[in-house]
Amino acid sequence: MSPLLVGGAAGIPALVSGDFDITYTNYTSALLAAEKGLPIRLVTGNDVGATDHGMFVAEDSGLEAPADLAGKTVAVNNLQNIGTVAFYEHLEEAGLDPREVDLVEMPYPDMSAALERGEVDAVWQVEPFQAMAEQAGHRKIFDLFSGPVEEMPVAGWVTTQEFAEQNPETVAAFERAITASGEELQDDRERLVELVPSYTQVSAELTEQVEMPVFQGALDPERLQRTADLMQRHGITGDRLEVSDLVAEPVR
Repeated sequence: MSPLLVGGAAGIPALVSGDFDITYTNYTSALLAAEKGLPIRLVTGNDVGATDHGMFVAEDSGLEAPADLAGKTVAVNNLQNIGTVAFYEHLEEAGLDPREVDLVEMPYPDMSAALERGEVDAVWQVEPFQAMAEQAGHRKIFDLFSGPVEEMPVAGWVTTQEFAEQNPETVAAFERAITASGEELQDDRERLVELVPSYTQVSAELTEQVEMPVFQGALDPERLQRTADLMQRHGITGDRLEVSDLVAEPVR
């Protein structure tokens, strides 16, 4: 199992090198790794996009919708992230070419201050940074995982082909545990407030303000295939990936 990491992509090299057996990552990082020939296998889901991801602007910016972002500078945490794919879909639905927007990479904790300084025009915030942005007076103009990418799978748990083949019972038990824990925690803010401060530096007071995530333990290969196809269409990957080939075989 992986300890806490800076981001999901950071766990992939350690997973492949054998430091971890299973790690958490956004699906874009997992699919990129698979495209590069790394033996990644999808174990189980974790969450799908909901109101806990938003695009924020300064309160007095006058920006109201994706169409208003033409010619603007927008901060995302990674140019090859699941959020970037979702953002491109919003731009295209608004009739924009994604190349009309200047995307810049920036760590989530730095985005709010950059917005206040006018260095960027909009920022993608996830919880708990979304709650912090709202406290700072920034304004959400749309939920990132809405409209054309509503309920898009965001992140899940992965392993290597070798570990999955050698430890099928462990992989199956892990999948059952993640699914069950997500079902228990869904919409249980009291439990979330109890848990989050125990393994992060996020306070209980701030956890009270965050938008609840939507947990989904079961893998959804059909929706993940759409994610893979969108990654290819937006030039993040080259060849088409078959998601069904990357799912760890369940114990029969």
